[in-house]
Amino acid sequence: MPTIDPDIFQEWFYYGDMDRQAAAMLMRSEGPAPVIAFHVQQAVEKYLKGYLLAQGWQLRRIHDLTVLLHEATTHDPQFASFLPDCQRITEYYIESRYPLGIESHLDKSILQQDLKL
Repeated sequence: MPTIDPDIFQEWFYYGDMDRQAAAMLMRSEGPAPVIAFHVQQAVEKYLKGYLLAQGWQLRRIHDLTVLLHEATTHDPQFASFLPDCQRITEYYIESRYPLGIESHLDKSILQQDLKL
């Protein structure tokens, strides 16, 4: 089994920063809400995974931010305050990537708040 660089979490933070920057740039240029939402979700996912990796967590293929957040709270209970945000932002992953045949409820003012988390 290959060894994983113990500092890999820093790369996850870096990639999270890039998604956050992309979302902010798209927001400033009046970009499409679904694409902004996707980058917001990806940034939060990468930050949570980076934090968990720094704690010794084994990387898994998962996009549910509430599951990741629950795992983070085992290391720091203060993460629990982000549960409502993670529940909402988790929905962005599907809603922003696939046509669901329903009206999107993405609100750019909420996305702007999400960028500040």
